[in-house]
This record gives sequence, C-alpha cells and structure tokens, in this order.
Amino acid sequence: MSITFERREAALRESLRKMNQELSVAALSRSVSVDEKVVREFIRPESKTSLVAKNFNAMVNAFASARMQLDVLDFPSLVNLCAGLTPSKIKDPYVFIDFSPTFSARDTHFKNLRDFLIIDTNLKEGEMDGGLLSIINQEDEKDTFNLIAKIGDHRDTFDELVEPPSEKEFKIFIYGIAYQDYLLRGDDKEILLFLGSGKAFDPDSEEALTEAEASISGIDKSKRTINRVFTKKFLSPRLK
Repeated sequence: MSITFERREAALRESLRKMNQELSVAALSRSVSVDEKVVREFIRPESKTSLVAKNFNAMVNAFASARMQLDVLDFPSLVNLCAGLTPSKIKDPYVFIDFSPTFSARDTHFKNLRDFLIIDTNLKEGEMDGGLLSIINQEDEKDTFNLIAKIGDHRDTFDELVEPPSEKEFKIFIYGIAYQDYLLRGDDKEILLFLGSGKAFDPDSEEALTEAEASISGIDKSKRTINRVFTKKFLSPRLK
C-alpha cells in the first residue's frame, strides 16, 4: 500500500495534536522550527491544511532527530509490534536491533536473541528460517490459527533467550517502537528494537537508580517505557 503525503501529514497532525495537550502552540512551533501560525492552522480541529515542502520537511526532520519513546515488550506485544513487516525487508534499515552493552561475555546473549529474531529460530548453522520475525510475517500461511500456532512454537526458546537458565541474575528487557508514517523512507513498515539488561532497564525493579543509570536507559517505570536520544541514525524519512 502506497503511503501518500496526505497520509503522512495526517499522522504528523495527530502527533502534534497529542503534544499540544501538554505543550503550547508556541512551544510546539519552537520544537519543530516552523512558524507558530503555520502550526496553529495545521493542528486546529477539522483542519485539512496541507503543508508546503519547507514546513513539512522541517517538522519531519525535527521528529526524526528527537528523543524516542519505546515501550517494553513481552512475547505477545513483540509479535504485535512486528506484524505487518514486509517479509523481504526484515533487515536493516527496516528492522534495526540495538542494545546496551555490558562489555562482558554476557553480550553474547544479546547476539543470540538478535539472531533468533531475524536469522534463525534454531540458532544453528546451515539452513536458516529467517528468524521469528519472518515466521510472524510469512505470506504462505493464510490460516490465522495455524500461524499463531507456528509463532507459539517458539515461545519457550524466546523465554530462555531473554532469561538464560545458565545466568539466573541476567535478564534481557526488550523495548520497541514502530515508526509513524511520516518517518518512513518508503511504503514499508519500520521498527526499532532495543535490548537492555539490569535494573536500569527493568520496569519492575524497585531499586533506586543513580543519575548515571537513569541516563543510560531513560526509563520511565510508571509508563513502562524508555525515552532516549539514539546516537545512531536510524531514520531517513521521505521528504517533499
């Protein structure tokens, strides 16, 4: 399905309206580097105003470089987030998997989980099935119940990868986001998955975090999210 600029602008308008619930129009204007009158007209109720290229591009670029809010994911919510990916594009840049390294041998667990998701659910050399995300998005399975059963067959492996039995004190927390239409480079869905471990990424931990730990993850335990700026450039949105 082609994602038109009309659809991109509708998604952009909705994002700005949500932000306007907490920020003034003047503050919105400053955050996207667009004149206040333009922003006010664009987000007013029932507005159908289309943006000129300069203003649309400025807004989109502002969002592309802004802090990102990722939700914590369990197995069902991971499946839901990843559904709808284009099967031939389950790879960078459409699927980007990043992690917060421990700089120890434990980082192998992050690699194993990544490989399980996008390379091979069996984690063995030889024939590869494309990973869990390929199974979620396979096009040859038309029966929903059969597809769900195929996905569910891999849940036990997933559980062992996020909480390795060999390391009882180590657990991987997965956070993710599916990008809004206006941030896409084309017509295909794009997602970011971020892997972390330790209390800085544990939304259920009751241990207090130091300022340094909180800055590493950007966690908001009340919302079960992380909110952070990524140094890596993930996005290359289509501009007018």
